[in-house]
Amino acid sequence: MTLNTLMDELAQERGSDLHLVVGEPPIFRVGGALIRRPDGPILNNEEMESLLLPHLTATLNASLQQGNDVEKSLRLDKNRFKMTVFHERGNLAASIRVIPTHVPTMTELSFTREEHVTLYKLIDLKRGLVIVSGPTGSGKSTTIAAMIEEINQQRAERI
Repeated sequence: MTLNTLMDELAQERGSDLHLVVGEPPIFRVGGALIRRPDGPILNNEEMESLLLPHLTATLNASLQQGNDVEKSLRLDKNRFKMTVFHERGNLAASIRVIPTHVPTMTELSFTREEHVTLYKLIDLKRGLVIVSGPTGSGKSTTIAAMIEEINQQRAERI
């Protein structure tokens, strides 16, 4: 089992996240539900190191050894991922999120009419700072990408 194999499986299952924790098999988030890989091995710290560390640069590895969380973008075939590696209960752990390659249009986003009106008011701003906040996985990056694409379609701007 390699990290590439797990990421490929995640993409094929149309999952959003892969969680790797010592003492558990690989865990996929598919349709909002956490699913433990039924045939997956229970990961130990050595396996975790062999899965994750080869994908980190020397700088990221040094930062991880100092107790910091590190993030790395990964690409596998046509899929992109964001990997966060951290320590949990003294062992390595990781969360790997699929980064969608398709930027949805504003009309493709599932917002209420009132929310669309508010977002279009923000899109029409010529200057200023717009902060989009929310919990992990709530669609902040997708919303921002759609807003930027809408601005690019409407007018020539440096954003």
